[in-house]
Order: sequence, then structure tokens, then C-alpha cells
Amino acid sequence: MTATIAALIPTRNRADLAIAAVRSLLDQDCPIEIFVSDNSTSSEGLRDFCLAQKQVHYLRPPVELSMPEHWDWALNQVLDRSQATHITLHYDRKVSKPREWGALRAIASRRPELLVTFSADFVTIDPPPRRLWQPPWTGKLYSVTTARTAALVAAARINDMGQALPILSNCLIPRTILIRMAERFGNICNGTSGDAPFLCRYLTLDDRYLHYDRPIGIGYAPQRSAGFGYLRGEGGDFPDYQKLWGERKWLERAPIPGINLGHNMLFHEYEIVREQTGDRLPPIDFDGYLHALGEALRHKTNAAERESLQQILQSYGWSDRARLAPPPSTATKLRHLAGRVLRQLRLRSGRSSGFSFHNDDEAIRFALEHPLIPTQHSQHLATIEAEEVAA
Repeated sequence: MTATIAALIPTRNRADLAIAAVRSLLDQDCPIEIFVSDNSTSSEGLRDFCLAQKQVHYLRPPVELSMPEHWDWALNQVLDRSQATHITLHYDRKVSKPREWGALRAIASRRPELLVTFSADFVTIDPPPRRLWQPPWTGKLYSVTTARTAALVAAARINDMGQALPILSNCLIPRTILIRMAERFGNICNGTSGDAPFLCRYLTLDDRYLHYDRPIGIGYAPQRSAGFGYLRGEGGDFPDYQKLWGERKWLERAPIPGINLGHNMLFHEYEIVREQTGDRLPPIDFDGYLHALGEALRHKTNAAERESLQQILQSYGWSDRARLAPPPSTATKLRHLAGRVLRQLRLRSGRSSGFSFHNDDEAIRFALEHPLIPTQHSQHLATIEAEEVAA
């Protein structure tokens, strides 16, 4: 069969970012049916742009929704309105690299029943300055078991998996999986976030998925990220996220309930799904969980909040044996300066990070003009015990 693709771009008060995401999907080597779901306080500008594009459908929910409610509503709209065999959720804060989606469509055409994950470069400002992170990649196709992924999640080894973790926004998903998920759990991704409920539920549905180890997009605009604001304790669109969430319970099923720290939102969703599915997911390793939350303290910018969270972790048995990351040293600053010089000379260091940029546009241009050289293998592939398969 030949797979067909529909891409959903959910957005809220980010018309310029959503338009850039649409344009990047129009510049591909295969047709993509594009849906923009606009949960903004005003539709001015974005609606007119979408209606002027033949491949683009404009959606608007009847009322303002929280982010996970919006994503779930919009995904159901795509399922109802499109006959595409595969669906992807594309951040508005991401642009797809030109002519990359044809390879994904070819993979989906050969193995139409399997979900496919993929990676992205991304721009970050935590810690400063603004940097472009280009993860190592092989360009190969791998098979991954959900049992291994679930075991790593339970061990709180989220960061060790690179971008092979099947969160909603880095997947090309057969529509049959979305339908099965809605039938099994009552909705696709309506929890405290959009990505985490989908991930935890998916790990109980299939035994295996594919990972296309190549960065096909560039995430950027971290200053608008709700997740970034959650991680740091301030900034981004997290205050708006909380406003739409309202007075409902928050992360009450996490091992340490209610705290905004590290991947605690994911562990909250994990525990909910584990209770719903029995032995399909292994129990969380509490020592690993505490260690992972402790490492995330370094992201908190407010010293009082960081101290309060540290005391909570200590009350559960956490010990600060590892020192928190110190402020940037003189050597670190010199490395950033060297990175700027190397960039101007168009030389590469072989590292997946290290270059600093004045703005997102500069970083995106650099990512497009100077992709990281592929490697034969990388550590995250060994961690997830990936098996290479024919592309």
C-alpha cells in the first residue's frame, strides 16, 4: 500500500509560529494534508492564511480548551475529516526540514501497521545562551520493543532514550492505533498533557514500533514553550496552560503528588495507565525516580522554589550526593566563544551541541545548512536495544 499522511498543528496565540510550521510542511517531497486547529483567543490572521492554502484545513474548537483537551478534540476532527492512513501531530514551535517526509511515507507504506518515531534538532535557552542541539543520528531504521521502552520509563531513564521515546509529537501514527487507543481508554490523549498520556497508553497497545534515526525537523521558540515554563518554574506559556487547566486536581497520581519537577507529569500519567492495564507496565523504580527528579532541580530558576522542592525530595529519602550543576565557568564561556568562531568559519566540532546564536532564525539556518554528520551508531540506540531493520 501507499501510505497517506495528515498532519495536525494545534496552536494557541502563536499565529506566526503556526504559519511557519504550515509552510515547512508544504515544502515536502510527498503530499501532506494539513490541519491547523486554532485554540487562540482570536482567529485574526491565521484563519485567512489557512483558507488561502489548498492543502490546509482550518479548525477551531467551539470553546477554549486546555492543551490536552484541545489536542484530543483536534485529533478526532482529523480522524473524522481525513481518510489518511497515518497521522502526525506537529508542534507549532517546529519546522520540518525540506523534503524529509517522503522517506517516512515510504517506511509507513512498507510497514503500515507500525508506529514510527523520528528525531529533531532543537533550539534551547536552558542554560543560556541560545544554542542549537543537533542529536547524533545514523539515518537508519530500527525496531524497538515497547517492553524495553516501558522498562526504561519505569527506571526513570527518560533522557537516556534520546528521541526514540514514542511521545505523540514525534510519531507517524497509523490511524488504526489512534482508534484503538480511543476505544481502550475513552480518548486519545486527554490527560494533564498531550504527549505523556499517549506515550503511556501506547506502550500497552503494541509490542513493537519503528524508530527512523534521523532529525527531520527543528524545534525552536523555547520562550513560548509551556513545557519549558513547567521545567523552569517560570516563563513560557505554562501560566496560560495552568489558567485553562483551572482548579482540577494536578498530578495527584505521581509517586510524589502535585509537584512540578522534571518528568513528574509523565509519571503521573504512567501510574494512571498502569492501574488501568495491570501488569502491562512495570512498577516505577522509586530510587531511580527520586534521582531523576533531583537532577531536574538544576532547571529551577527561583532559589526559594528549588529549596522547597529539594526539601520535599529529602523527606522521601533523596540525598543530594551529586552536586547541582554550577554556573557557567570561564572554560564554558570560552567554549561558547570558540563555537561562534567555528560557526563563522563553517567548521564542525563533531559535538551534538556547543554553538550559540543570537536568535532562532540564525540557529535554524545553521541547522539547515550544516547538518550533523551521521554516525554508525549512538548510545541511545544501544540503551533502547534497537535492532536495525531494512529501510
